[in-house]
Amino acid sequence: MFAGAMTALLNPDGSALVVNDAGVLARVTAAGHATNLGTIPKGDGTGSPHLLKGKAGVPILELGGFAYRVSILGERASFSKMSIKRPPAGFDYSILSPDGNDSYADNGKDRVVRLNAAGKVASTYHVQANGGIASLSPGAGNSAWVGMTDGSVFHLSVDGRTEMVARGGVTCSHAFNPSPSSGSIADADVLLVIATQVYISDPGCRRIVALGVAE
Repeated sequence: MFAGAMTALLNPDGSALVVNDAGVLARVTAAGHATNLGTIPKGDGTGSPHLLKGKAGVPILELGGFAYRVSILGERASFSKMSIKRPPAGFDYSILSPDGNDSYADNGKDRVVRLNAAGKVASTYHVQANGGIASLSPGAGNSAWVGMTDGSVFHLSVDGRTEMVARGGVTCSHAFNPSPSSGSIADADVLLVIATQVYISDPGCRRIVALGVAE
């Protein structure tokens, strides 16, 4: 229904906002119906777009170091540029904490930084694995979850601790495999954290994995 998705933001009603590789923003319902809401700003031509959830659940689009507040009226979206502190050189914003005070940025490889409301680096995390960073998702207490391209999953605490909670490395060759023999994950795109469950999109095995954890 909507090909080339690059970033998504889940809504409480089960729908999602999705941006594809053509720069189109769409609303996709839980039933799979996609509505074209418009084209995102062009940015500076570098980096990939990231949809973030700001204060009060307001959608925010980060693109090329700039942030845009997304307003949706009916079936049309508008974008207004926001004033934000730029992350350190080589890093792109990935997520905002649920209270909107902290933010996380990553270098796409092996480093994540947590920035406070003033834009200063409060913590630096090392997430080395056999692959680069695939995704970040907000967790409880302003923590974060990081999914790696090799399927590994890390939990980042606000006190600066980095914990690997799942080790990747399985290969599914993009065929549906509900339970690889190794029990690991092929690709880790962390989607949603609810209480003690972390839901992980594993496109390499064409499945969603529910990981039980205690934060």
